Amino acid sequence: MFRPRNPFELAHGGWLERAYRRYRFRDGYSRLALAPAPDAEQRRMVNELRQEGTLILEGYLPPEIVRGLQRDLQAELETLKFETPCLAQSRIDPERHRALIDDYLFGSNADFARQGVAFDRHEVRSLEQVVREFAPSTLTAYPLESSAAYRKVWLDPYLLTVVAHYLGLVPWLVEAYARRNFPARFWTMNHFWHRDLNDRHQLVKMFVFLTDCTLATGPHEYIRRSHRELTALNGKRYFTDAEIDALHPVGSPKREVTDVKAGTIILEDTRGLHRARMPDTGYRDLGYAVFFPLPAGAAPALYRFPREAATGLTRFQRAFVPEACLT
Repeated sequence: MFRPRNPFELAHGGWLERAYRRYRFRDGYSRLALAPAPDAEQRRMVNELRQEGTLILEGYLPPEIVRGLQRDLQAELETLKFETPCLAQSRIDPERHRALIDDYLFGSNADFARQGVAFDRHEVRSLEQVVREFAPSTLTAYPLESSAAYRKVWLDPYLLTVVAHYLGLVPWLVEAYARRNFPARFWTMNHFWHRDLNDRHQLVKMFVFLTDCTLATGPHEYIRRSHRELTALNGKRYFTDAEIDALHPVGSPKREVTDVKAGTIILEDTRGLHRARMPDTGYRDLGYAVFFPLPAGAAPALYRFPREAATGLTRFQRAFVPEACLT
């Protein structure tokens, strides 16, 4: 009898799946010829990522680069170049929006707007007013369009080489953004334990820590090796703390909690179990790059990349940027 596929379940692919993917993503496999041969350290990094699912590079970015990234993100936020509609925690009513809260506040910005729990562009006057009046848990900006510093880090050829050799192809940089997270009453989506489903077999996310990340400002957590261990905690959109704690209690060696300084970069196979804890105080600035394969021409325009800046990239770097993102 036919059994419908669980949309939230990950499974290891067999030979037929692998053959199909080699054909479907043949352009990405052919672009691997553009990748530099990895040196000994990059091979070690690929092996660690393959084994553990996470690779923590503390102090990867020098302080002057971090300061430039911080300055450019602050400029984006102060000039109100963040995504709207945006969830307004101040507009969430614990009774009227109980179903939404119980569903992990899962939804798009458009969904939040329809349910009356978002603020929109016409209501925005200043960054300080937005934070005070709407209490957003997250502000999202897309600084690759305006910042050469962000483009340089997001397309760091040394790290791209690790990504390509880990995945066995040159993927697309499908998503590229930075977020400021604030303390909030209600946790939302990525603040709960989950597995990313952008691609079920080949996926890497890069986290760029733009501020110090402590236990108080919302650490990133990951269950080591869970990208390969799929027999438990699989098949649901989100998992409760109790479910995770039963198998990986706080303090267990496989439960990675990142208490790191600004300038740290993490490469991670986010098909593994992970979450970003909500800050208890202050705020956390974090950059994201999401890499996975798509057929030629299928990558959407989820960020903007200046066409003039793309002419200065190497062929290898350029191979990551979808044509649809060029402006």
